[in-house]
Amino acid sequence: MFKAGLKLFSTNTECAEQAEALYEKSIFSYIELYSVPDSYAKTINVWKSLKIPFVIHAAHYGAGMNLAIKDNYEKNQVLAKEAFSFADELNADKVIFHTGVNGTKEETARQINLLADPRIIIENKPYLGNGENLFCVGSNPQEIEFIMNETQRGFCLDFGHAVCAANSFKKDVNEFISSFHSLKPLMYHISDGFYDSEYDTHERFGEGNFPLNLFVSMLEDDSMITNECKRINYSSLEGFEEEINLLQNRFGRTVTQANNRTAK
Repeated sequence: MFKAGLKLFSTNTECAEQAEALYEKSIFSYIELYSVPDSYAKTINVWKSLKIPFVIHAAHYGAGMNLAIKDNYEKNQVLAKEAFSFADELNADKVIFHTGVNGTKEETARQINLLADPRIIIENKPYLGNGENLFCVGSNPQEIEFIMNETQRGFCLDFGHAVCAANSFKKDVNEFISSFHSLKPLMYHISDGFYDSEYDTHERFGEGNFPLNLFVSMLEDDSMITNECKRINYSSLEGFEEEINLLQNRFGRTVTQANNRTAK
C-alpha cells in the first residue's frame, strides 16, 4: 500500500471540488500544493476549506527561488515565507524545496539553515535545468547527502530527476537511484519519461519508458508518492483517477487513505 499524492498549483482553485470528490473515493491520500508566488491571499480560503492533508512545495527557480546563490537570499526569503504560510494554515508538516542552480551546495545548506524551519525537505534535481546553461545543485546523491547532513533536513526522492541525472553523469540508472534511496527519503515523486534523456518531461504513465516497476518496488508500505505526470487539462483532474488505478493494477500496490486534516 502507498499514499498517493495529487499535485496542484495553489492557483488551481477550480480543481478543489473535483479533488474533494476524488479524495472521498480514496483515489489519493494528500494534496501536494505548489506555492505560486503572490497567490496566498487569493487562494488560501479555498484550500483551507478542504478536509484533506497537504504537503507544500515551495516556488522553484522558474518562479525566482534559487537557494544556491547568495545574491538571491532576499527573494528566497519572500518566496519561502509564502510557502510556510500555506503550510501553517493547512497544517502541512512537509515543505519541499529545490536546491538551486548555478551555485553551490554549501550556499544551499547555509540558506536552508537560515530559513530555520523543521518542515523543510529537499528534492534531488536533474543535472541539466530546463533552460540554457542551467546546472542544478543536488543532482547526485553526494550533494543531497551533504545538504542533509549540514541542515539535518529530510529528502524527497524524485525518480524522474534521478534518471535524467544518471544519464548526464553516465551512471547506471538502477545503481544511481539505489544510492539516492539509501538516503532514506521521506517521500517520493513519480512520473513517466524517457529512459535515455537528460531532461525530465513528466510524461503520463505509459507514454514513456521509465522503469516504473523499479520505482514502485522501492516503496515501503505507506510511502508517500506524488503523481507528477503532466495533466490532460490543467483546469481539471481528467485522467488522474485512471493514472492511480494504473499504478495500483500494474504494480499490485494499493492506495491507503491518510487521516483527514484537522481544519483550523
